[in-house]
Amino acid sequence: MAERLVDVPEGTTLFNVDAASIEESLKQNPWVESVQIERQFPHTLIITPQEYEVAAIAYITSGDVAWAIGTNNTWIAPISLSVTVDAEGNIVSTTGETQGDEAAEQDGTTSAGNDGTAAADGSGSGADAGGDAATDGEPATPEDGEGDVAAGDGSSGDDASGEADEVSTTGSDSSQDGAASDGTRVLTGLEAALALAQQDDAILFINIPADVAPASGSEVTSDVIVAGLAYSDGFSTEFIGQIEDLSLESVDAISVNLTSGVEVSLGSPENIALKERVVTELLDRVEGITYINVRDPENPTYRAL
Repeated sequence: MAERLVDVPEGTTLFNVDAASIEESLKQNPWVESVQIERQFPHTLIITPQEYEVAAIAYITSGDVAWAIGTNNTWIAPISLSVTVDAEGNIVSTTGETQGDEAAEQDGTTSAGNDGTAAADGSGSGADAGGDAATDGEPATPEDGEGDVAAGDGSSGDDASGEADEVSTTGSDSSQDGAASDGTRVLTGLEAALALAQQDDAILFINIPADVAPASGSEVTSDVIVAGLAYSDGFSTEFIGQIEDLSLESVDAISVNLTSGVEVSLGSPENIALKERVVTELLDRVEGITYINVRDPENPTYRAL
């Protein structure tokens, strides 16, 4: 990522490198919050971009688009709504391709490792800072085509867009559930947004009012989104791990759907820790519970089978 965003003039050395220009170039990417630049003589320049931490992902139905929201209560950027997951549900690509397709496209190229680091000797980009250059901490930003939605639902194989009119029962490229022969499958729309939220240990916001208008780098001003972020900040990490999505129809009608299938009516973001504790205790104590109302956590109600 840093190599794609930074244009270091040919002939640059560690003595005359323009660190401020490098930082400015990297911050053109909305995901980059800060940049650390370190000179290691005699030949190495280490550039470490720090990305914004994601608090929530807002899926806006009216535009079929999802936006990442930072823990600093700002809109980061729209995200890809076509992702590829492996058999365990882990995201392996944000381009909507199966692993086989992606490997074929990347044949003969060099990419960053799993730890997010990348290195270059300056020969490929014309950036020669008196020797080797290295970048570290590449932000996990969406690929080109952010916000685009691939048609289809859960399909994969040679069609990287996710479109499929019918599923072949005779070939070996994909199965009836849309999985490719390597176990990967493409998720789009709301499913993709949920997978991305889970990857970032963030909360997926749904049922967003149509008048919400995100803009990269701008502060979140919508009352209902701010209320949702208050819950995101107030819930424990353990409880967030049990959340599938947070419905934000209005500030007073906020509710959460748990991965267990239980719906919880929360109301406005007050007494958040107490509400979480009440919900957790009821789930531990009552079998077959399907609905919990903790708008007034001192007097909760619930339904069970």
